Amino acid sequence: MSSETRGIRNRNVGNIRYNVSNDWLGKIKPPLKQDNEFEEFKSYEYGIRAIIKLLQTYHEKYNINDIKGIVKRYAPVVENDTDKYIQQVENITGIRAGKNIDFTPDSLKSVIKAIAKIESNYVITDSMYSKAVSLL
Repeated sequence: MSSETRGIRNRNVGNIRYNVSNDWLGKIKPPLKQDNEFEEFKSYEYGIRAIIKLLQTYHEKYNINDIKGIVKRYAPVVENDTDKYIQQVENITGIRAGKNIDFTPDSLKSVIKAIAKIESNYVITDSMYSKAVSLL
């Protein structure tokens, strides 16, 4: 068994759940797909891109405007200690949980880096993030 986290093995450092109807760019599909619960991507950059797109969808579709709203949807209480997760994102980003944020890729960078750290203990570099943004 590999000592890597599932998110690292899947190049899905945000641990986005698998959904057959999500046709993410760079998504690994059956029969090559091996993880039945979480998405798998061809590279980390495609996985990071998916997190950006997912958070932007939260904003556009559900009118989510802050870290608290993001985390409540992204890491629901049925699976996570959501309050602890919110506090971790606040601590990592330095952004108050209830403060409205801009949902541009540049503004989401610190939030997405925090998610990767919490979900997969993974550090997204600035160059990886820039490459992910270029895939949008």
